Amino acid sequence: MTEDSQNSDNSKNNSKISYSVRLSVAKQFLKQALESYNQKKYSTAADECSSAIEYAPDYIDAIYNRGLCFLALGAFSSAVEDFKNTILLDKSHLGAYKNLAISYYNIKEYDSAIANFSYLISKQDDQLEHFYNRALCFSALNRQDSAINDFKYAISLLNEDISDNFKLIFFHTANSYASLGDYGSAIKYFNLSISHNPKHSQSYFNRAHCYMVMNYLEAALSDMNKSISMLPTKQAYLARAKIYHSMGREQEALNDQIVANNLK
Repeated sequence: MTEDSQNSDNSKNNSKISYSVRLSVAKQFLKQALESYNQKKYSTAADECSSAIEYAPDYIDAIYNRGLCFLALGAFSSAVEDFKNTILLDKSHLGAYKNLAISYYNIKEYDSAIANFSYLISKQDDQLEHFYNRALCFSALNRQDSAINDFKYAISLLNEDISDNFKLIFFHTANSYASLGDYGSAIKYFNLSISHNPKHSQSYFNRAHCYMVMNYLEAALSDMNKSISMLPTKQAYLARAKIYHSMGREQEALNDQIVANNLK
């Protein structure tokens, strides 16, 4: 007997069982799935949710939680389908809208992600997180003015003790300003990024670029040195070589180019 025929037989057998019994079995599978999920056994948990859905196809908790498993596994397209089906069964399920938006973001369907984040914002649900995430979508679409508006509103909602989830908000805001050529504002937000996350090498690297464009070469060199001390990448050495060249320090520029050529 093939697997397909076995599944067909199982479906026929399940249809003969009363709904209350099928739902009871489905709940047992979901209980196992939640235990597996908590143990980070996401593939096992997804299979157990699928078993629950086989017994009770409209069991919303199983569908939603399988979506969470797919999300954890990086199977974003499958997650999208489960979250959409969750919403079909319960249009007020804000968790499904949130995770649908996140899934869309991860498959680079930014307009769809924006639509779902906007819906959540309209429902007054977790404004900080949704404005921040919508801003990231706008930035990915190079709609930097809209991104900046959302980033700044999200920043206005931050508490003094900023959680790790939001420490990069200043960095992303700075990048949006830099993309618009507003390097002064970009530097302001890179300063905030560094003050909240002083070991973030990319903030120093990107601020160095702004300083260089503005011809503040000593400041650019200082930042690039800090970036290299934290993360000595080929890109950083090439960028510092360019700064040295602009300063007329050709031997140091050549030395950095040699180091960069030896890095991957």
